[in-house]
Amino acid sequence: MPESGTRLNPTTDFLEQRLQRPSPQITGVWVDGAIATNPTAGDILADTGALTVGEYVFAFLLVAMGLTSSGRLRIEHRNAANAANLAAQTFPIGADSVLEPVFPTKISIVEGERIRVLAGTSITGDVEVSILYARLVG
Repeated sequence: MPESGTRLNPTTDFLEQRLQRPSPQITGVWVDGAIATNPTAGDILADTGALTVGEYVFAFLLVAMGLTSSGRLRIEHRNAANAANLAAQTFPIGADSVLEPVFPTKISIVEGERIRVLAGTSITGDVEVSILYARLVG
């Protein structure tokens, strides 16, 4: 048993905290996008790349810094050909804000599908996005 405060896997710890339940037997992955300055609508800010078949949990860190007006970020679940959305959710984001949306249920992924985050509108300022995910096993 680790000592109190010891973090074995920050991604798994984050997912467990946000989901408010333990996530046994998973290893988390953190996809961190670079800081994007003045992204335009449609710019991809973070992308998991093609995933393997399985059930996953996802969480996101959406950070805006110094925006001069509000904007929108869009999370998309893409098909294996990366040609169409299977599902999407748009989030408003304002100046100096942090959003931590978590999908509170497991999502089934078919071989080659991906999750990505893009600018839903043109944004003036800096935006940084991370996708944290884990494939459930066992």
